[in-house]
Amino acid sequence: MTLKKLEELLKKYQNNPRKLILVDGVYSMTGDYADIPKLVELAKKYDALVYVDDAHGFGVVGENPSKEYPYGHKGNGIVKYYGLDYEISYMLVGALKHILLSQLLSVVVKRWKPL
Repeated sequence: MTLKKLEELLKKYQNNPRKLILVDGVYSMTGDYADIPKLVELAKKYDALVYVDDAHGFGVVGENPSKEYPYGHKGNGIVKYYGLDYEISYMLVGALKHILLSQLLSVVVKRWKPL
């Protein structure tokens, strides 16, 4: 969905007290980044909440990107990459399904015994 279409929908439903913008922080198939600053701007404008699934960004993308380090530092996620803060009241960030899966696989691999 384009940002223009998203804004049209937010405008159409601006009287709805519950508006949630769901987005992948980093798109796994292309490596493209969501325009989080623009989404936050729209969320503020239309009183919505942004939920960022940062499963493919957390641990890889981080704060203070530069020409030398285009992915940034610390791997603390797409939100920090854009210089934003996790404590803002209109944004949730998570990667729970991937974290739980990696923990499960860790247990399975440790207990797996070949035939």
